[in-house]
Amino acid sequence: MKTLLVGIFAVWIAGSVGAQAPQRIVTAGGTVTEIVFALGQGSRIIGTDISSLFPLEATQKAHVGYVRQLSAEGLLSLGPDVLLTTQDAGPPTALAQIRAAGVKVVVVPGGSSWQAARDRITFLADLLGVKAAAQPLLDSLSAAEQRSLIHKPLRGPKVLFVYARGAGTLMVSGTGTEADAIITLAGGVNAVPGYEGYRPLTPEAVGASAPDVLLFTSMGLKSLGGVAGLQQLPALTAGGTLAHAKVVDVDDLTLLGFGPRMGLAIDALQSAFR
Repeated sequence: MKTLLVGIFAVWIAGSVGAQAPQRIVTAGGTVTEIVFALGQGSRIIGTDISSLFPLEATQKAHVGYVRQLSAEGLLSLGPDVLLTTQDAGPPTALAQIRAAGVKVVVVPGGSSWQAARDRITFLADLLGVKAAAQPLLDSLSAAEQRSLIHKPLRGPKVLFVYARGAGTLMVSGTGTEADAIITLAGGVNAVPGYEGYRPLTPEAVGASAPDVLLFTSMGLKSLGGVAGLQQLPALTAGGTLAHAKVVDVDDLTLLGFGPRMGLAIDALQSAFR
C-alpha cells in the first residue's frame, strides 16, 4: 500500500509540474542528486547543493548553497523548472521566494530503510518520465537486501557512530538517526540506545557505551587526521577505547544517504563486523 501511494503521489506531482517532465532541474540533497544521475538524467540538472558529492559530475554543476541554507537568488538565476529536494530543505523564506517565482518545489520522500530507498527511486523515475530506468536500481537494492540477510550476524558488535567535522564538531548518534538505522540493518547494535538524535562526544558517553566498533564517515575521519588523529581525542583514548575498538569508515553519502549505493554500505559494515 505504501509503495502504491508513493507512485500515485509521484504521478500527481508530475502533473502539477507540467505535462512534460521537467528539463531544467535543481537538486538539493546528495541522495536526490545521486538518484537523478543513476536514472541517467544528470544532463537535466543545472544546479546542485554542496551536499551533492556523487557522482563527480554533480560537483561540477552550479551550486545553490547547502540544502538547509539554500540561496533563492542563486537558484532562480539558473532558470529552473523545478527544485527537487528533501524534507530538510530551507530556510522557509528561501523556499517561499522560490515558489513565488513560479518554480515548483518537490519534496522527495524520506525514510531510512530498504523500502524507503526504493520508494525514492520510484518516485523520481515517475516524476522524470523514466520509469524503466528505475528497474535495474530497484533490482540491485533488492538483491543487496537479500544478501544482507544472509550475512547478518547472529550477535552483532556494539557500534558507536561519531559524526565529525574536525575536532571542534564531534557528536555521537543515539537512536532515530540514519546512522542508527544503517547500523541496525547491517546487524550491529547501536552502542548508545538511551536517547534519540545526536549529543556531544564525551569520555563518559564513550566509556559507558564500551563499543566494539567506532564508525565514522570517510570525510569525518579525514577531518580528524585519519586514524592517527584519533589519538589526540581524550574522549576516545580514555579507558582504552581506541585500543579495543575497531575503527571503520565508509563514504559519507554511501553510508547515510539510503540511495542506490545503500547495498555497498551494508556490505562494508558487515565485512567490518566479521
